[in-house]
Amino acid sequence: ATTPEPIPMMQPPEGHHPDLDYVLIGPRQLQFATNVIITGIGGKLYQTRNGTSVLGGAATGTIVSAIHFVTSTGASYFFRFLTTKVQQLSGSTWVDVTGITLSGTKEDPVSVAGWNDLLLFSNGVNGTFQINPVTVSGSLIAAAPSGRHITVFAGRLVVCAPPNIKWSVKNDYTDFTGLGSGSEDTRNTPGGFMDQLTGVYPVTDHLAFVVRSGSIWSMSETGNFDVPFQFSHSVPIGSRFPLGVVRIPGGIIVPGDDAVYEITTGGYKLISDDAADYILKGINAPRRVCGVLSSDSTRYALFTPNSVTSMLVHVCHRTLGNQWTTLEFPFPLLTMAPGRFESALLTDELVGLTDDLAGLTDNLGVTSQALGLMFVPDRADSYVITEDESQTDNPGGRDVNASGGRVGGGFSLQTGGISPASPLERVT
Repeated sequence: ATTPEPIPMMQPPEGHHPDLDYVLIGPRQLQFATNVIITGIGGKLYQTRNGTSVLGGAATGTIVSAIHFVTSTGASYFFRFLTTKVQQLSGSTWVDVTGITLSGTKEDPVSVAGWNDLLLFSNGVNGTFQINPVTVSGSLIAAAPSGRHITVFAGRLVVCAPPNIKWSVKNDYTDFTGLGSGSEDTRNTPGGFMDQLTGVYPVTDHLAFVVRSGSIWSMSETGNFDVPFQFSHSVPIGSRFPLGVVRIPGGIIVPGDDAVYEITTGGYKLISDDAADYILKGINAPRRVCGVLSSDSTRYALFTPNSVTSMLVHVCHRTLGNQWTTLEFPFPLLTMAPGRFESALLTDELVGLTDDLAGLTDNLGVTSQALGLMFVPDRADSYVITEDESQTDNPGGRDVNASGGRVGGGFSLQTGGISPASPLERVT
C-alpha cells in the first residue's frame, strides 16, 4: 500500500476569482484574496501589504488630489490639492502655495505635468497653473486652457480640453497662440458612435497615444513646424478614465469598461477580463478612477470608485496576466496617486543556502512589499496617507484611519473546496 501525499494548502498563487462559485476554485486559486499582493521572483508568493501613516497634518477643507513631484535635479516635493488652494509639504507641515486660487469640487481631480523644475497642473475648471516648488509660489498660465488631462510632449504643453486637444508653441508652455501652436478637434467620430476625448499619453519622444472612450489613436510628429502633429487610428479599444491610464515601457495600460489592456506600438493584448468584470462594474465617477504602476513595472494598482468598493484598491500582477488581489483600507477613498517607492527583501530572493532550502522556508515572504501609493480619503478635514513599511508589524495598529488614528488590520485568503486524493479519504 502507498501512503497518500499531503495536499498542499498554499500553492503558487493565481490571484482571486470572486465571480466563481467556491466549488469551481482550483487548488492554485482563491475566491478572494484581501490585503496581500503577488510578488517574488516569478510571482510565487502572496505577501501582506504595507502599513500606512499620515503625511503631515490634517487639512482644513477637502483634499482632492496629492502628488509626489521630483525635479530635474532630483529634488523631491509633496503637494496636496484642495478645492480652494494648493499646499506644499515643508518638513511635517503643509504650507499654502501663494498665487493660486481654485474653485473646483472633489469631483474635479487634478492632472499634472512637469516642465523642468516647474510643476504644471489643471483641475479642469480654473485654468492651467504653474508652481515653483523652490519659492512655494504659483500662477495662472494665462493663455493655456483648462484641461481634464495635461501632459508635455515633443517640447510642448498639451492640454486636453474636450472636444479639443490643444498644444503650445514648441519649447514655450505659456504660448498657445504663436506659430506652431494649434489644436485638433476630436468631435469627428468614424463609425458614427460616441467617442469622447480622454487624454494624451506620450510613449516616446516622437509618439503619443490619444485615448478616447472607444478608440486609441497615434499622435506623431510630422516635421512640419506649422502643422506639427498627425493623427491616425490605432486600435478599437478605449477608456473613459484619464487617471487610470498609466505608462509602461513602450506603451500604456488602459482600463476599459470591461477589461484591462496593454497597448504598445505593436498592437494590444489583454491583461485581465474575468476579474476586471468585477472591478470595473458600476463606476460612478470616471474621472476619479486611478491607476498606479509599481517602481519595477510588475504590478498595476487600480482604484475604481463605486458604492461597493470605495475602500478597495485592486492590484494586478501584469507580467503574469489576469492575477488580481484586493487591498482594503480603513477609510473611504477619494483618489490615490504614486508616492514613495520602497522595496523589501524576500527570503526567497536571498542568495545561497536559504534559497536552496525546500518547503515552507523557500516560500516565505518575511516583509511586506511597497507599491508606492498615496491615498486621499473621501472625507473633509482629513489627511494625505502613504504606504509605510515601518508600520506593517506595529502592534498598536498597522493602519491609520481618515482621522489619523491607528487601527489594526489583517489579511484573508479564501480558498475553494479541499479535494482529497480519493473520495473515500476523510479530510480533517
